[in-house]
Amino acid sequence: MTLLFVADTSQTGYSNNFIFGESELKGNGVTSGKLVHSDGTVRLTDDKTGEVHGEVYSITDDLLKTLDKMEGVEQGEGPVVTRNKIDVKLVSEIEGVESKNVKAEAFISKDLSTEWEVIPSGRAQDEVAPDGDTPSDGDNDSDESECYKEKGNTHPQCEITGVSGFLNLLSESDGPEPAAKKQKQ
Repeated sequence: MTLLFVADTSQTGYSNNFIFGESELKGNGVTSGKLVHSDGTVRLTDDKTGEVHGEVYSITDDLLKTLDKMEGVEQGEGPVVTRNKIDVKLVSEIEGVESKNVKAEAFISKDLSTEWEVIPSGRAQDEVAPDGDTPSDGDNDSDESECYKEKGNTHPQCEITGVSGFLNLLSESDGPEPAAKKQKQ
């Protein structure tokens, strides 16, 4: 099992959270970094000047390999994404239970274009609502997959839009079946 820190649209309440299936949510976490967003996508960057809030999951090594593919770690296309171990403060919200520092894997983006906007609070929820709309305008009706096609983007995420795309990727790997797939059978 591997600890993974996420601060993007795979957190609880977002559509991509199904990815974690039966993985165990260990709790909320805080790390140093900078969070950015563009068109409903949120990325953790390697800039350590801020504080980023997210969640820590305990996941299988097979799921981690699948997420590597999904994030484009192996392909090297699109934004440069690496997976690194980072320091995370696992924050306890239970009275009498202390917070503790852990090492967790995280997907870090580098070399992002200027189209990405910084999320000053370090919380995805402050800029990207669970449905992909930005809380400030609430008007984002663009179909993400169409947007990628129009831009000619060949990043691996473009072909992994939604549950069906992820399940297709998962079926190509040796990873476990997520809960969403188990429910459909």
